[in-house]
Amino acid sequence: MLRPGDRVQIATAAHAAKFESWGLRVFVDTDLNSGLPDSTVRAIVTEGVDHRLLAGLDFGVIARDPKPVVGVNTYLHLAAGIPAVYDWGNEPTEELRRVLMETGPLVISADPTAYTGTLRFPGRCSGILVGGSLSALRGMIGAGLPSLAGTILLLTDHRTIGLGKVDRQLTHLRRAGALDGVRGVVVGPFPGFEDFTDRDWTVLDVLHDQLSHLGIPFLGGIPTTPVPLGIPATLDADAGTLVMATRSKL
Repeated sequence: MLRPGDRVQIATAAHAAKFESWGLRVFVDTDLNSGLPDSTVRAIVTEGVDHRLLAGLDFGVIARDPKPVVGVNTYLHLAAGIPAVYDWGNEPTEELRRVLMETGPLVISADPTAYTGTLRFPGRCSGILVGGSLSALRGMIGAGLPSLAGTILLLTDHRTIGLGKVDRQLTHLRRAGALDGVRGVVVGPFPGFEDFTDRDWTVLDVLHDQLSHLGIPFLGGIPTTPVPLGIPATLDADAGTLVMATRSKL
């Protein structure tokens, strides 16, 4: 949890005033190796991390002083095993401030009117919330993807080509055993697919078909609010909620 006076590394000076209004001390640097090993830095806000950036990081140093990384950072969050905040937005919002600086329970309610809001398989489970980009998860197979057993998995992605890519990615994850032991799945937005069909199938059909094979609770309609990752959560698909009892581990 961040406190007023904490030092935060951010990727763009355009957001400095907003973070400073929260009482934080910020500096601008896009080099992860500047902030991750620095014990005076308590959080890092990035514009995304890919495989190539991971190659130059010392995971041993990172693990000794874990700090939340904010952004679209599926690779770093999973490879380094550190807490993160999956943030779809480009602006620091009040929702992000609450996630980073408050410790009470956080309840994320699924939006049944959202495009993925019809995806649901009943049940309740608890586990460490991890995940993010489906493409990034698939890309980490054989390249640092840890065991996902005992987790609740967040899935989201943008459309780049057609439904076949989503189907192949999920099939690869399943056949590789990467989804073995996952306790539940929460599905965020899949922008670009809303009006796309292929032989009368939509991405919702693909997701429902693939996730149903897992036999575990899943829930769509997770809104584009900042989602803390790497902390315990409870999924109640019947109630349509994802609950984190505390954010103190961020």
